[in-house]
Amino acid sequence: MAYGNIAVGTSATVILVANPKRTMFQLYHDGTSAAIYHGENSSVTTANGYTLAQTGEYKDETTIGRKCYQGAVYGIVASSTEDLRYIERE
Repeated sequence: MAYGNIAVGTSATVILVANPKRTMFQLYHDGTSAAIYHGENSSVTTANGYTLAQTGEYKDETTIGRKCYQGAVYGIVASSTEDLRYIERE
């Protein structure tokens, strides 16, 4: 299991690199106020990404009949930077 944190800025920022062994990942927005938007590639924007509000979390996990997303995960914010925490399990 890997834990970490990253400062997400106004350019698409890699949160997790692609990992074909990934079985679970969880994102937690530990920032101050602005939403973080996340997506599956570097073209993520504040207009097309999935919204992660302050103190919000997102989890994806392999279950029966469904595989966890194993590609790269990117994030972006509208202004400044926000702190994002993550957990990844193989």
